[in-house]
Order: sequence, then structure tokens, then C-alpha cells
Amino acid sequence: MKEYIENVLAPKLQGDGGWVEFVSYENKKLTLIFRGECSKCLILNRCVDWIAQQIKEAKGETAPPLDSYERQVSENYVGSFAAKMEGTPGEEILKDNPDYVEKFMPLVEANGTIYNDQERQQVKYENVPVIKDYNSYIAFIAGDNPMTVYKTSAGNGKKLVILKESYGNAFSTWTVNDYSEVYIVDIRRFNGNDGNANTFSLSSLYQDIHFDDLVIITYPPMMAYGSMRNLLKNMK
Repeated sequence: MKEYIENVLAPKLQGDGGWVEFVSYENKKLTLIFRGECSKCLILNRCVDWIAQQIKEAKGETAPPLDSYERQVSENYVGSFAAKMEGTPGEEILKDNPDYVEKFMPLVEANGTIYNDQERQQVKYENVPVIKDYNSYIAFIAGDNPMTVYKTSAGNGKKLVILKESYGNAFSTWTVNDYSEVYIVDIRRFNGNDGNANTFSLSSLYQDIHFDDLVIITYPPMMAYGSMRNLLKNMK
């Protein structure tokens, strides 16, 4: 797997200034690091899907092609950074050079509930993985919340837990296609952070739901800060 990622897939990303590094492949769990342009790409979800398809094809398996998804593109996207540039020359530059948000609707039915607590008693509201006709990054899993849980029609009984910050929002929407239950936890929204006194413990969550897989996804430079690393440590 390591040789395939580094020698076959990684060079294909270099043309766009990106790079993917192999970290590990254990118990059918693949860990990669995206660097360069990949680390800040708004459509990284497309590359993640492409990599998954390439690996499955190399293994003689099949993955749904992108054209099998309902696709929606929201034009004239400038992001929340535009508000911070208000009144500066940068505001007009951003408005004159907008980007777009590309969304792919899940292939399965997925109903989500957002909670303030790990025990899933304090309900905030219900949501869907991808919000149509919404020209904002919040279109993916309704933005940053303490815990979001999706129950899907995937029908395989598998459970996934994702620990993330904002970087993992778009990625999370793809996972509902392959798991019956997906638990998405924002590492910045528990244990006294962001005004939420509720605690979160990964080990106690495992005792509760016995999840099958765990994904930790974060913007790599964020881990350079000791405070961010401590957030993860405090969740054990």
C-alpha cells in the first residue's frame, strides 16, 4: 500500500502543487497526510474520493463514480475571510475573484442530530450531511458543533467516529455512504472549551457504542500548537 500511494498516486497530485504522504495501513485503516496545496484545498473531498476509487480499483473492487452522485455547485463563494477584510483593499480583491463550493449529495439516506453532550441527551437540532442551495462552508454537516450523529440506510451495521475541527467537515459527508452510524466530534467544543462544560472521553464512547473505526482529521499546521494537541489528549 505504501509503495502504491507514494509511487503511483502521489505524483499525480504534484501537478497541482499538492502532495500526499503515506503514514500507516493497519487493520484495514489507511492514514494519509495531505500537504502543500492539498492541505488548504476547498475540494479536497474530491481527491479523497479519487484516492479511494484508485485503491479499490487496484484491489479489484469498485467504488461509485462521481457522476453517480447528485452534484451541486454554489458560485461566487468568498468564505468567512471576506468579512474580516471588510473596509480593506482585500475585500474588493476577494469579491472580484470568487471561488465556488462543490457539493455531492450522499447516495444513502442520512438523518442527523446535533448534540451538546456525549450522552446525546442535550439536542440542539436535526440536520442533514449536505445542505442544498447554501453558499457557505456551513453547508457541510451544518458547521462546527460538539457532536453530530448520522443514522444512515447503509445497512452494514458499522459505526465510525470522527474527531476533527473545521478542516474535517467536508470530508465527513462522504463517510455516511459506508457506515450505518457516524459520530462526528469537534475537538474544540468539549471539556470546558467554547463555553461547553460537558466532557468527552473517547474510551467511554467506545464502551457505549463499540464503534468499528476511528478517523482523526485536522489541518496539519493546527497540530503545531500545543493547545490543539492537548485538546486531543484530554479526550482519551
